[in-house]
Amino acid sequence: MEFDREPRAIRHSVVCYPPLTPWESAEYFLDMVGRFRAIGMDEFVLYLPESWRAKPAEWDVFELVATTLMPGLRGATEPAGQPPGASSR
Repeated sequence: MEFDREPRAIRHSVVCYPPLTPWESAEYFLDMVGRFRAIGMDEFVLYLPESWRAKPAEWDVFELVATTLMPGLRGATEPAGQPPGASSR
C-alpha cells in the first residue's frame, strides 16, 4: 500500500518507564539504547530521575549521560557505544 511517504522518515519511539530504568547506570543506559536502536527505535522518551522511585543516585547518572553520552548518540546511526573509561573486548 502506498501512502506517499518515505519509510525512513517515520520515527520509531519508545517511552521508558519501569521496568526500564535508564538512570540505573551509564552502562545500563547505553545497553538499553543500543538494544532498542538495533530493532529500529530512533527516539527515546525519558522521565527525569526519581519520577518512579526515590533514588537520589539517579541524578548523578542522569548528569553523566546528558553531558557525556547523549551528545555522541545524537545523529549516530550505529548502536550505542560504551561509557567513557569502559574497556571494549
